[in-house]
Amino acid sequence: MCFVGMGILIFLVNPLTAILTFLSLIGYAVCYTLYLKHITPQNIVIGGIAGAAPPLLGWTAVTDSIGAPGLI
Repeated sequence: MCFVGMGILIFLVNPLTAILTFLSLIGYAVCYTLYLKHITPQNIVIGGIAGAAPPLLGWTAVTDSIGAPGLI
């Protein structure tokens, strides 16, 4: 499913959104869920980054850039 989703994003949206989506997926599924969630109380802060990714991905899908409004 990851590869199909990345293909859709690359060809129908834009490569920047695909790259950021892939990094978000790896960050959440591997770094946060498998490792940090169990060993540090800072997991809420780190998990918040993964939770903040969808609005940024929406911004990059529309504008094809990472801008201040998307980051805010």
